[in-house]
Formats: sequence, C-alpha cells, structure tokens
Amino acid sequence: MIVFDLKCDQGHKFESWFQNSAAFESQRDAGLVSCPMCQSTHVSKALMAPAVSRKSNQAVVTDDPHLQPTDAERAAVETTTVPRADALSATDAARAVATEKAVDVFRDIVEEMRREVEKSGENVGKRFPEEARKMHYGEAAQRAIYGEASLEDAQELVEEGIEIIPLPGRRQLDS
Repeated sequence: MIVFDLKCDQGHKFESWFQNSAAFESQRDAGLVSCPMCQSTHVSKALMAPAVSRKSNQAVVTDDPHLQPTDAERAAVETTTVPRADALSATDAARAVATEKAVDVFRDIVEEMRREVEKSGENVGKRFPEEARKMHYGEAAQRAIYGEASLEDAQELVEEGIEIIPLPGRRQLDS
C-alpha cells in the first residue's frame, strides 16, 4: 500500500491510500477518486515527500524557508477538514457525517494494519535500514520486519531498489 498526497481542481489537498501508483491512475481515470471536500473527480497527485516516522520528541529542522510551513498551512493542520454539521445544508451535513464516518473507518483499518504488522513482524528498531539491506542482498533470511529509519536512510533504501512503506502511526485518542 502507498499513500499519495492528492489535490483537486478546486485547490483542496487530501491524502488517500492505494495498492500502487497504477491502481491510483486506474481508479482516478474511472472517476472513483474524488475530493472529500467538494467531491470533484478532477484529482491529481500533489508534490509529496516520503513519510518516514520519527520520534515524537524530534522536530523537523531546516534552514530552507521554502520548506517551512506557512501560517495558513499551520492553521490547516490545527483545524479539521470535515465541516461542522450545524453550518451546512441538510445534504452537506449528511455528506460531512458520512465523510467523518469514512475517516473513522479508515483510521480503524490503519490501526488494524499496524497491529497485524506488529504481531507478525519483528521490530528491529534503529537497525531497520541495515536489516532491510541484508535481506535485499541475500545476507539474511527474508522475514517480516519493521523499525525506524531516518528520511535519508529511507531515501537510500528506495534508491537501492529496496521496497519499504511507512508504517502508519497510532491513533491519537481524544482527551
């Protein structure tokens, strides 16, 4: 599975999971991919960086001002993308509730996927890049592993032809 950052012709940005790039293209061309905000089916991939987990106490540090989030992007992260039902028409409210339920179902699926990976795979922690390379080059037996990798390590693994996917994070529970 791979997650793509997507955007519609109205400028809305969102993400969605697909089996692979070809599956996205096929579903998009069939009109099956739509924007959750405006339901437009004119959707394309947005520019994205690989998602690699990091510790919760590590901040992204960069001197490049183009990579810093804008105030609008920071505000968007702090707000929900699902409109409030009391500010919408009955049709829009029903759509917002359905979207919210779909998001909850998606989160449950992602959590189940993570539990399955943790149950069936070996947590190799910070040795993940090393262990993935050993398996890829035949120096270690093939097995299911998961662990941690820096963005640089993840990019190097991909460049070497080693298939990796980010493991979705744990659901944050409301207080």
